[in-house]
This record gives sequence, structure tokens and C-alpha cells, in this order.
Amino acid sequence: MEENKIISDQINIDKAWDCLHNRLEKEDLIPVRNVESEKKIRRLKLFVRSIAAIIILLMISSIAIHFISRKNTSQMMFVENQDKNNTLVKTLNDGTTVFLEPDALLNFPEKFASGFRLVDFKGDALFSVKKDSKRPFMIRAENVIIEVVGTTFNVRSFTGDTFELSVKEGCVAVTYKKNAEHILVYAGETVLLNHDKLEKKQTPDNEKFTTYVQNMRFKDESLDNIVKVINLISDKKIVFSDESLKNRMLTVTFNNDNTQSMVELICMALNLKQTTSGDTILISQ
Repeated sequence: MEENKIISDQINIDKAWDCLHNRLEKEDLIPVRNVESEKKIRRLKLFVRSIAAIIILLMISSIAIHFISRKNTSQMMFVENQDKNNTLVKTLNDGTTVFLEPDALLNFPEKFASGFRLVDFKGDALFSVKKDSKRPFMIRAENVIIEVVGTTFNVRSFTGDTFELSVKEGCVAVTYKKNAEHILVYAGETVLLNHDKLEKKQTPDNEKFTTYVQNMRFKDESLDNIVKVINLISDKKIVFSDESLKNRMLTVTFNNDNTQSMVELICMALNLKQTTSGDTILISQ
């Protein structure tokens, strides 16, 4: 009986509150509930939250990309041959050797990226590119883009329309920046720029390649790199008795010297010994 009374009292209280609410609402003493307005407000809040989430994700992505770029970006190096009488020989991180004539400029990364090997060049030089089929070697010059996998060629590219390239070994792809003209140049062929057009012809002789190795200067190069260059142009084979000798650093100039004379200069500068046996020269401590 008591329980029924409590339920009846609760019903009466609820009715009283409903009557009071309806009265206040009718007299504009409380705001009238607008379902559509509430829906718009909810959609607006959801939209704002979504935009905020996108902005946060973009900020996180930008920070991640920044740190990844810093991690993958190698320090850029710059080499200019200021020696008016000698060819400056520089070996890059991938094993490519560049013979820079006087006033030639080369801009390259300290360490090449995984996708391709890109350098900027101006002047006159001989390139002996280390073969790497997974990472093409690209030269960005004044008027052209040069692309190779692994080959030997010389290139002359200066401010203006002066451009000429001769291939000694392999194949070189040349693209003219102005009109995207593309041409393949093979061993024994020369391409030059003539009136906004790439023209190909037979290379007159191979003597133009030998001029780069007649007077060579190595500046702060490892002995290993110097010997590799000498072995490229010599009919003798230079080897080391100890692998640790390869890391010795040296600045040296060779003026039309033969292989024996070059080895003698190296040994004199680094206090090393050399022994000749047939076509092999052994450098030792």
C-alpha cells in the first residue's frame, strides 16, 4: 500500500514539473528547443574537430618529413680547379673519377642518394663513371642533362651555347633542356650543340682523351684513389702489400710522368718502398 502511494506521488511530481516547464516555455521564459539548430551545431563541432585533426596530422607529417630529409640529405661539396697548368683529379664517393681542366667547376653530394647520382658541372672535364645500373649518373650542365650508367666520356659545357661531348666507352644519353631533344651517343661519337639543335658526328681521334691525364694534380686524395687512376691509364698494375696503406692521404702532381716515375714520387712523399716484378709494382711499408 505504501509502495503504491510513493509511485502515485512520483507521477504527480512529474506532471507538475511538465506543467511548469510548458508554462515557462509558453511565456518565453526558457528557450524553445530547436532540433535543427542543435543538429547544425553538432555538425559544426564535428567539422571543427575534423579540421583540427587534419592540421595536427599535417604538422606531424611535416615534422617527420623534415627529419627524414635532414637524415637523407648529404652535405654538398664544391670543387673548382684553380690550377692553370694541371688537371685536377677528383674521385667521388661512388668511385667515379673526374678529371677537371683549369676553371672547371663541380658540385656534388658528399654521399650519393639511393635513387640516382646527380652532379652539377661547368667547364671542361673527363668523366670515368663507376658502373651502377641501379643508380644512373646524371650531370646537370648549362644547356643539357647528361645521363649514363657507367662509361668514359669528356664534356665541354660553358655559359652560352658552347657544348660538346665525346664518348670513349659505352653510351651516353643527352637531353637538350630548351626543347627536350634527346639523343644517344656511342663510343667513337661526338655530339655538339649547333643553333638550338644537337648534332652527332664521328670523333676525329682519341688524342683528346689523353690530354686530361698528362699533367694531373691530386689534392688531399687517398693513396687508394690515386693508384686506381694510375692503373686506369697504365699498362702496369700497382698493388699494395698492406690494405692499411690505401688510406694514406696525399697531395701530389704528375707532369707527363710514366708509371714508374709516379710510383717513385708517391713512395718518396709517404716514405714507402716499391718493388717491380714483371708488369706489377708492389708498394709496401
